[in-house]
Amino acid sequence: MRDSAELVLVDAIRAAEAGDSEAVERNIAAVVGMGRQVASENNYLVSGLVGIAIEKLSYDVVEYILIEHTELLDDKQLASLQSEIASVHPREFLGYDGELAFQKDIIQRIYTDDGNNNGRLTLDGIRILTTYLPGFTGGNRNAGLSESLASAAGPVAVLGSSSRKQIEEVFERYAERFQADFGEPLYRKPFRDGDDWFEKSLAQLPATDLAGKMLLWQLLPAIDSCRLAGEVGQVRRNATLVALAATRYRLKNGEQPNDAQILLPAFLGSIPLDPLTGKHLCLKPAPRAFAVYAVADGSSGENSEAIELSSVRASSETFELRIQRHLAGGAGGTDTQIWPRKSPALND
Repeated sequence: MRDSAELVLVDAIRAAEAGDSEAVERNIAAVVGMGRQVASENNYLVSGLVGIAIEKLSYDVVEYILIEHTELLDDKQLASLQSEIASVHPREFLGYDGELAFQKDIIQRIYTDDGNNNGRLTLDGIRILTTYLPGFTGGNRNAGLSESLASAAGPVAVLGSSSRKQIEEVFERYAERFQADFGEPLYRKPFRDGDDWFEKSLAQLPATDLAGKMLLWQLLPAIDSCRLAGEVGQVRRNATLVALAATRYRLKNGEQPNDAQILLPAFLGSIPLDPLTGKHLCLKPAPRAFAVYAVADGSSGENSEAIELSSVRASSETFELRIQRHLAGGAGGTDTQIWPRKSPALND
């Protein structure tokens, strides 16, 4: 689906070069809808992540159009795209129900069922694990465990394994944590002890439970990494909305806006927030256009400078650096430019 989205956006760029504004608007709106559709499929986490990736592709092309074809779209078309993008919240794409159902299916296949929500690992279960789970029989830090399970040590692994109930409890606690954290911005629900929490879950299993540990390694996703993807998508969406509103302001008034507040309420219902700090995104004029940026911790945004783009830098990398500083207890720092991403010359 992501490849299909890329093809549609390539056609949007072709249309822009040909001056076909209607095709540009139609194609970008279609890709925004594609991302939303993919994310809604069965509430799988992987579907949500693909949906976020597709939405970010649409933001890239909006940026390209606003920078390289500044007069192509009229106010009505810009407002239509702004409304379409505003209807989507990438952080809300992330769900865990699909993965949880898959995990329960795997447990049902490899453990017995005594009728009381309990049971034990079977030899057939070991064979299923080593045959069908990708990476289970080799790779990196888990290779030793995998080789042991796939060898004559299988019967020993069965005897030393956790009960079905113990394993299911770990998965259920993980699901509860997903549901508690996902959909919430980082300023409301900061990252928790992701890796430590996972290690503690492993430590609750018997040392002899090689199969249980491998099952957790293979089937439990990284909560914080997934949340980061959602927050990066959200901040890209928010910055794109400000950029569209600022472009509409320029078309009507013949000059670049010098502050985000001036966009209210005619071009923007409210100023979107930075998911990390909960502060409003800011807008600063630049020689050729404007820049949208997130305010550093401890800054009010007044008289602060956007980070200089001396080279092309993905916003996800920038946002991750901000989060690392935040988690390390660093206040202040540098305001982070979010838009534009791919045209450093704008700030020359």
